[in-house]
Amino acid sequence: MTEGWHRLSGWSVLYFIFRFLRQLVANIFALIPAIYGITRIENVQIGIAIGVASAFVVTLYAVMQYLYFRYQVTDDAILVREGVFFRKQVNLGFERIQNLSLDRPFYFRPLSLITLKADGTGSTGEEVNLAALSEPEATRIHDHIRTAREIASASVHAEDANETGVVTEGGEAFLIDRELGHLVLHGLTNNRAWIALAAIGACFGQFADPLRDYVAGLGIDFSAMLVDATITMFIVLAVSALVLSIIIVTSLSILGSIFAYYGYELTGSRTRLTVQRGLLNHRTTYMKKSRVQASHYQQDWLDRVFGRLNLVFEQVSHQATNELDSNSRLVVPSVTMPQANHLTQEIVSVDDPATYDYQGVSLRLLARNLAITLMVCTSLVMGLHIADIGPLSALPIPFSLWVGLLQYYQWKRLGITVEGNLAIVRKGTIGIHYTVIELHKLQFVRLSQTPFMRRSQLSSLVLTVASRTLVVPFLAQQFAEAVRDYGLYQAEARERSWM
Repeated sequence: MTEGWHRLSGWSVLYFIFRFLRQLVANIFALIPAIYGITRIENVQIGIAIGVASAFVVTLYAVMQYLYFRYQVTDDAILVREGVFFRKQVNLGFERIQNLSLDRPFYFRPLSLITLKADGTGSTGEEVNLAALSEPEATRIHDHIRTAREIASASVHAEDANETGVVTEGGEAFLIDRELGHLVLHGLTNNRAWIALAAIGACFGQFADPLRDYVAGLGIDFSAMLVDATITMFIVLAVSALVLSIIIVTSLSILGSIFAYYGYELTGSRTRLTVQRGLLNHRTTYMKKSRVQASHYQQDWLDRVFGRLNLVFEQVSHQATNELDSNSRLVVPSVTMPQANHLTQEIVSVDDPATYDYQGVSLRLLARNLAITLMVCTSLVMGLHIADIGPLSALPIPFSLWVGLLQYYQWKRLGITVEGNLAIVRKGTIGIHYTVIELHKLQFVRLSQTPFMRRSQLSSLVLTVASRTLVVPFLAQQFAEAVRDYGLYQAEARERSWM
């Protein structure tokens, strides 16, 4: 497609600077001693000199990355040479591209520049980022890759003439969008603020003394307030602190949801799904339907209160992760169950997962979990009693009752059903999670037993696809063996690619 090796636009230096800063933030814990040391420097001129020198080094390194970066797009692959101290070349064939996206970072928007990202299905290092491309060039490369992949794919068919929905540009049908209210609800029900709070908590120990001095300078003495406080005032202060922390965490979570999913729009054709989202960094992501390994209905307890869930389409995952916002996942936030069912049918022919009959797990699983809880509770009560802490010795009892109730709901909801080429696993406590996989995409099937399970004719069924591993413990051995054999038969007899 392009003859010879090409250099990126000079504006790509901005991309390399921000990439370096993101790497620093990702390793913030290792930098805490250096940051603390810099803040303790009393000479302002030395501090400014260190800041200027750091900015110069980062900029120089970004310029060197730009100078050593070359790319070439052939008829069937993207080739990239990069590296300042350690040179490497990535040859990413079109057939190995899993995620293809066009990103518009906030620092490129005024310049109408785009970063084209292509992630491979191999290791985490098999990825290509072509930064600061003009929109026509980025679109040309993207369309070339898409066309080449469709021609090479044996599963390519004409667009379905009966496809429903509002047709948008490119022949894709509008599926769903998420307005601001949906994103606020998603932020309320899915906490995205714990990482930021954890970093703040780790830094607090280093900055505790300067913070206390600053508060004392304002004339606030919390120690005196606590010493003189009555029980009522102490309770009020504790409740106020709890409410304030909840407000802060919720606000950060809502902001995180808005930044990640603002302007969300999902469209689809016969062969792929397309998502556009992002407030500061506007991202367009393409996911080939045949590469979806699992459709996951993720509903936490607060999601169930509002009658919502997150629908997640999972591709090949390089590593296990529970994060919603991952390159290997396409997330549709805060949807209702009927909406989730309609979108899932874009990938597989499945009815409402809640309407199926599920094979439950043995009561022995619940008995085992309750026995462990009872042992822990008894140990805590005895320990507090021996320590002569009378008022607190009864606290483990109501806590254990609550844990036991959750274990009961967890046992009651755990189950699996098999229908045609599909297997659906149900899990959850208050919220309910459903995971839908196609059996012909199975990578690994295993039955495991402990000596006690063997005596009771029970087995744990392990089903692995390229995006996750599903474990259903304490199934009747005969049923587990039937599912294993049927799954292996589907994987072998259908002769369909899992990609």
